[in-house]
Amino acid sequence: MNTYKKVYIMELTQEIKDIMSKGVPVEYTSEKALPKKEALELVDKLLEANIPVLGGEVVDWDAKGILSYNYDGWYCNFFPEEALADYVCRSVRKAKEYLYAYKVDEVLFVVGFDPDFSKEKYQHLIN
Repeated sequence: MNTYKKVYIMELTQEIKDIMSKGVPVEYTSEKALPKKEALELVDKLLEANIPVLGGEVVDWDAKGILSYNYDGWYCNFFPEEALADYVCRSVRKAKEYLYAYKVDEVLFVVGFDPDFSKEKYQHLIN
């Protein structure tokens, strides 16, 4: 009998890659930040690709003109026994609620996602 570990590996679509290519590098990180409109587009494309949004952070230009985190943000952990499709929908809904509610102009958003998401990989985060 063959046994295997079920892993959900999603492919980044060209549309996701194109949106991410528009991102502005965040100082001292490998992350890219997007204006609200593009961040919302990215979240929609992640939903289509069945990739959950793990969370996000807000970045802003400091007094020296350096793009850095302003310590605002959100996260969305999955629940034990939650189906992947349910987690994807819930995480996208939470991301959109946060993005639409954030009323400060001239900020950018880092949207956190993992195309190689699997419950096994993130098991340590379950309470």
